[in-house]
Amino acid sequence: MEDAARRRIHRADRNRKELQRLFEVVPCYISVQDRNFHIVRSNRLFKEAFGEGHRKHCYEVYKNLDTVCPNCSVAKTFEDGEVHSNEEEVVTRDGQKISLIAYSAPITDEKGNIVAVMEISTDISEVKRLQTELEIQRQKHEQIFNVVPCYISIHDRDFNILQTNEMFKRDFGDRDGQKCYRVYKGAEQVCQNCQVQKTFQDGEVHSSEEVVITKDGRQANVIVYTAPIRDEAGNIEAVMEMSTNITEVKWLQTELETQRRKVEQLFNMVPCYISVHDRNFN
Repeated sequence: MEDAARRRIHRADRNRKELQRLFEVVPCYISVQDRNFHIVRSNRLFKEAFGEGHRKHCYEVYKNLDTVCPNCSVAKTFEDGEVHSNEEEVVTRDGQKISLIAYSAPITDEKGNIVAVMEISTDISEVKRLQTELEIQRQKHEQIFNVVPCYISIHDRDFNILQTNEMFKRDFGDRDGQKCYRVYKGAEQVCQNCQVQKTFQDGEVHSSEEVVITKDGRQANVIVYTAPIRDEAGNIEAVMEMSTNITEVKWLQTELETQRRKVEQLFNMVPCYISVHDRNFN
């Protein structure tokens, strides 16, 4: 009996030491708060970042506040005994602001009463920084996408328009979800010599000159370029089509050719001799 009791005590002591080791080495901040929000225990990483903090209020240690934080997860866990989480910005002991995601869980006694709350927090400052950087890049991309002086549209494999820029919407309307060949030409099937189709087939950039119809029924001459959009595995998931309106250029080319023909006709029909000489009298 005594040997069995000693073994149980030994196992309990070993388990306690193992839990203590895990408490200290786990790569996140751990603190235990009583009902008055005093920190009664914390792990090594917490002490390194926020100081000893023993018997101090958690809101004082984290944010230099005099009262409980709004939307406090620890307070919620004391109220309902559930696990809660929250994102917070806190200040380390050296004055550095960091972002945390905190989880709070109840600690109960033998009768099931909540005697304390354990708060486990992970530093997500780098994640937040990357999210901010990603949002900045997204805004830059969207700005460029909308201000470039050409029509831009994104197409899926079924020739549905997924996204368009502001210039496209101005001249063709908001056509997301519609077939590109219906939008451009009022057709019921894929255009002959379709550049989008070619890019889906071979993954290359293609170009052509096309005549399309704007939302108000005007014909427009455009030069079309298509380029693949690939996923992380390198598969083509969509095609971007960029079209430049050259209607004015085409009109000028036609007008120039008309004037050239008029001059040539006049040159040949006037009732007199005409010759043109260079500097060498040729």
